[in-house]
Amino acid sequence: MNLLSLKRNKKNINTLNINRFFKFKKLNQTNFLVIGHRGARGLAPENTIASFEKAIELEVDAIELDVVISKDKKVVVSHEAWMNHEICLKENGKRISHEEEKLHNLFQMDYSKIKKYNCGSLKHPSFDDQETEETYKPLLKDALQMIEFVSKIHEQDVACTIEIKSDSSTDHIFHPPPQEFVELVINSISGFPKEKINLRSFDYRVLKEIKSRYPEYSTCLISDTGKLQEELNLLGYTPEIYSPNFKVLTKSLIKKCKKKKMQVLPWTVNEFEELREILLLGVDGVITDYPNKAIRLRNRYQKLKS
Repeated sequence: MNLLSLKRNKKNINTLNINRFFKFKKLNQTNFLVIGHRGARGLAPENTIASFEKAIELEVDAIELDVVISKDKKVVVSHEAWMNHEICLKENGKRISHEEEKLHNLFQMDYSKIKKYNCGSLKHPSFDDQETEETYKPLLKDALQMIEFVSKIHEQDVACTIEIKSDSSTDHIFHPPPQEFVELVINSISGFPKEKINLRSFDYRVLKEIKSRYPEYSTCLISDTGKLQEELNLLGYTPEIYSPNFKVLTKSLIKKCKKKKMQVLPWTVNEFEELREILLLGVDGVITDYPNKAIRLRNRYQKLKS
């Protein structure tokens, strides 16, 4: 199973055979997937309900989000396992310093305390177009319910690729070990269509755990190096999706992925020129902080083609 959706059909969404939602089909630079990174990070506070809603309004094909675990074993949507000083405020409204941010460890906080932090009112310094609003880090199950609900309102099929933030050096410090981490995530997503969910990670242990115990879910190996064969040897199997840093992409790498029938979804492609160059290499889609740019480019290509 792969992350590619069926043809978009807003008026007949209920007639889609979603059992094939992740099935592979060939795309090109006029018909590629747009995956909103942390929702629509460049336009709204990352990994929040507002950001996911914005991405759906822009008509993304899928939403990428990250999850961590709280002290009381809740699966929380967050890129870091702590309160990032650039985007979060304490419950009293005060800033968090860079030096102290990791002391605000979500793995050592019950979710009731996590919700008291405001992680939406600070504009991220890298995103001038970001519209802020007071908000908190949502639970994964609540985020998925919202994505499913808003997608139906907009008559869209929106998939979700969920990154499990784990590393062997931080087991029991910022997160549980892989077996427990994966089990908690699976319990949170069990009520949602498996065909619309992909599980991704840098951590080979996490992906092996999913493959071994929950093979019904598609998986994605994230890479910062593009050393495909070395990575697959360490992983021990071929996942459905390979997600490299776009800066390490080459035609040769993409050809190797295609030969193994893996989709290629690079991260994080934000500029028009970068989008054009990456699409010409033959990727299946892009993960971007600015889904509005990618969708505008896709619409332009499709208009020229017609």
